[in-house]
Amino acid sequence: MPELPEVEAFRRRIMDGAMGKQIQSARLDGIRVLPESVPDVEASLHGRRVVGSERNGKSLFLALDDGRWLLLHFGMSGEPVFFHDQEPRFTRLAMTFPDCKLAICWQRKLGAVAVLEDFRAYLSAKKRGPDALEAPWDAFREGFHGRRAVKSLLLDQSFVSGVGNLYADEMLYQNGILPQRPASSISEDEVKGLYDSMGSILRLSIQMGTDFSRFPSGMMLNVRHRGSSCPRCRSPWSTSKVGGRTSFFCQHCQR
Repeated sequence: MPELPEVEAFRRRIMDGAMGKQIQSARLDGIRVLPESVPDVEASLHGRRVVGSERNGKSLFLALDDGRWLLLHFGMSGEPVFFHDQEPRFTRLAMTFPDCKLAICWQRKLGAVAVLEDFRAYLSAKKRGPDALEAPWDAFREGFHGRRAVKSLLLDQSFVSGVGNLYADEMLYQNGILPQRPASSISEDEVKGLYDSMGSILRLSIQMGTDFSRFPSGMMLNVRHRGSSCPRCRSPWSTSKVGGRTSFFCQHCQR
């Protein structure tokens, strides 16, 4: 599933291939249009230029030259692909530019698109928190209260936007914190460790092209699967459901 680092890579790919170019035509094919969208997405894109982009967590917004924004939700399997001749399989949104074409492909129809008047108003209405790479320290620190599990807090997109299941497990592992611990039990030093890890792990994943096999050997993500073990103590991973998601952790190294 595309998470923040994957969507950031998608953003850069689209900007490299489409920035400043006019959309000569657009075609939707079986993809969901969000109710917040203007009525006719294809007509709204026709003739417009891509003039910038923003990203909040796993949501990508392409700025159009009329002040509107094309929102892309990649869902479980979405990916942008530039092409010239043969259209890729599972193309659900195709845009033609003067020198190339861009397909947004979803193998599963779980993604969505919209053309929005104001992407910030959309994020506010959806109660999205700040992007995980831009979250202010003070706001992050103040969120650690109450009895809900710390992992549930990290996955709450109204708290911080863009931390997914895998990256939350890595953050907790790097700081020796069990995912089930109440948020209020996390010390300020531990909160600071989680905050620092959030930025460093996500930036590392972007730098490594989200290829976990290239991650340093002391990290969880390159060995996070059943039958594997903790890089530090070699104990088998423990798993449990936290916030409805399967969590991997080391019962010996995390407290």
